[in-house]
Amino acid sequence: MFCQELKTVLKQTIDVWNEYHEGTKVFEDLVKEKEQAISRMMELLSLPIKHKDARRIRKRIIKFNQELFTFLDNPLVEPTNNRAERQLRPNVIMRKITFGNRSALGASNHAVMMSIIQTGILNGIEPLNILLALSVNPVRCLLSNGVKPLTSLTELPKIRSP
Repeated sequence: MFCQELKTVLKQTIDVWNEYHEGTKVFEDLVKEKEQAISRMMELLSLPIKHKDARRIRKRIIKFNQELFTFLDNPLVEPTNNRAERQLRPNVIMRKITFGNRSALGASNHAVMMSIIQTGILNGIEPLNILLALSVNPVRCLLSNGVKPLTSLTELPKIRSP
């Protein structure tokens, strides 16, 4: 019962957030939904729970209660981490089929490449075009995208050892 009711409360809040982004709800609706959701959660959390895993979920909800409905306070924050998970997936698959990185430098280079590719995708730029532009003329590519040139090597970020 607890888990099903929890799922219902969370789904309703996410539905209101989605409706806000579709333009059928206004910010005040998000505020009202948060108040109602907190009220429903307080009732749920006060119920006796028999199942060990459900008690563990309740404990985490109590511990992280301030973060649970952040997406209703700030509609720019997504209610789930699905987008982040989807963005990590290509990196995980690449690591799996190449049997991981062979060195710290290789891991760092791979992270930079994946960051460039994902940033391009998020901004609607073909990642191959970014990589080609960087390989042909990295300084001009960076300058045209608002990156200030270094005046000395001391401006480079320090590499931290693991």
